[in-house]
Amino acid sequence: MEVETIPEGEPVMMGMFSVDNHPALILFDSGASHTFINRTFVVKHDIPIGETKDHFCIQSLGGRLSSKEMVYQIPIKFGGHSFPTNMIFLKDQDIDVILGMNWMAQRGVVLDILHRTIKMQLPDPYLLIQLATPKQAIE
Repeated sequence: MEVETIPEGEPVMMGMFSVDNHPALILFDSGASHTFINRTFVVKHDIPIGETKDHFCIQSLGGRLSSKEMVYQIPIKFGGHSFPTNMIFLKDQDIDVILGMNWMAQRGVVLDILHRTIKMQLPDPYLLIQLATPKQAIE
C-alpha cells in the first residue's frame, strides 16, 4: 500500500506515533495476522534485529514475502502509554509499522472506522485515540 495513493475518505486507520522514540507511520490492519516493521525504519534508527527459529511466509497485495528476522520488545507509544512489541522485519513496505490482529487482540483494540478512533484496553480502563485522515497523518 502506498500512502500517497489512498483516496481521501477511505477507511484506512493510520497515524504518526512514537516507535523506539522515533516518529513512525503506523497502520492498524485488521487484515494482517501479524505485526511488521519496515526495514528502512529499522536500519535508519539502528534497531537491533534478531532471528527466529520460525520462517514467516506472508501473503500480501504485492506478492509473497518471507522473513526469519524480528525486532524484540520495541516500545510503541500511544497517549503516554508504552507497549513493548515484537515485530517481524519486512522489506519493501511503505508504512513504518503494521499492527496486525495478534497485537490488537492482545490489547483488546476496537477500531471505530466511522469516527476514526481506536480504543485500547488498559488497567484504567481504556485509552481512546483519535486519528487524522491518512493524508493528514503523513503531512
